[in-house]
Amino acid sequence: GIMRYQLVDIPVALLGLLGSCEPRPVGKRAGRRSLGADVVRGGKVVFRVHFDGSDGKCQIRNLRLQDCRLLLEWEKAREPSAIIPGAASS
Repeated sequence: GIMRYQLVDIPVALLGLLGSCEPRPVGKRAGRRSLGADVVRGGKVVFRVHFDGSDGKCQIRNLRLQDCRLLLEWEKAREPSAIIPGAASS
């Protein structure tokens, strides 16, 4: 299979909307819970943010490409081990 990658420039003003969101606990993990929130502009959800409780990552999900600037796009074949469960790389 082929993986398609896109490098995008997210406008700072769009990221600034994070200041008005209200993250709430998500998932069933005990201990350090993950947090998630819809980020809204003009009454519409523009993306979702997810703060991963296991490793502290911040993920932006469902961001519309039309709200960003596409910098670079490329494709790469998946490694066989990523396609076939249990396949070892040599």
